Amino acid sequence: MEISEKHLQTFKKIKNLFLKKTIIPKPNNWRSLSANDIWLRIMTQIIIIQGADSGIRFNNNMLVQDTVEYEKLAIMNEIEAKETINKALRKIGTRMASSEIAKCWKTNCLYENLLIIKNSKTGLIGLLHYVTDLAEQGKIDKAIDTMKQFSGFGDKSARDFLMEYGIIEDAIALDVRVVNLLSAVGLQISEKYKNNTKIYLDIEQSLLNKVCKPLDIKGIEFDRMIFNHNKDNLLGKAIKQELI
Repeated sequence: MEISEKHLQTFKKIKNLFLKKTIIPKPNNWRSLSANDIWLRIMTQIIIIQGADSGIRFNNNMLVQDTVEYEKLAIMNEIEAKETINKALRKIGTRMASSEIAKCWKTNCLYENLLIIKNSKTGLIGLLHYVTDLAEQGKIDKAIDTMKQFSGFGDKSARDFLMEYGIIEDAIALDVRVVNLLSAVGLQISEKYKNNTKIYLDIEQSLLNKVCKPLDIKGIEFDRMIFNHNKDNLLGKAIKQELI
């Protein structure tokens, strides 16, 4: 990706305007959480696919969260667990949550993830200890690949999860808000990044090395700054109107 000085100056303006207003996850903040907290975050990662607002509704609805607590789902049989998950998804208006459970991709993703955790020897807390150790050893790619074992977790979701818990910092979750901003700045990227890890890595490394390093910010700061402030492409619209 060719990033010019003009592009960099636009990113610098955005940094100066919004970085101080951005909430950045604290390092290893997961250590104060329960296994159920982490399970609910895994649920959120699937819920927000093609619709981040449903994740907000889920996180604000304690009654719905209570129905899908890990310990409750773990003792249910397959039919009961899928019905409970599906009902919760539809209660909060999750996109792609069909009432036909056999056809509901998100319901089946979450049930598969429930089984992964149930069959794990270490459990969720042990898993996060493992990926944290990998990250601290500089094996970020391996930490990301470990999270990609979960159904529905791709390059973006794995990074988003690990950054949210302060496990990795030099990464960028290429979601629609980031892609929209890049387009507004004049940087077009191939849609193939969604299903091609090599293309994803090339884009990510370009942004880390050619934008984040010159601006003296971490990938997580760039990522969260855009996510927090570019809802509905507000930053992109401001750039096109030459307000930034």
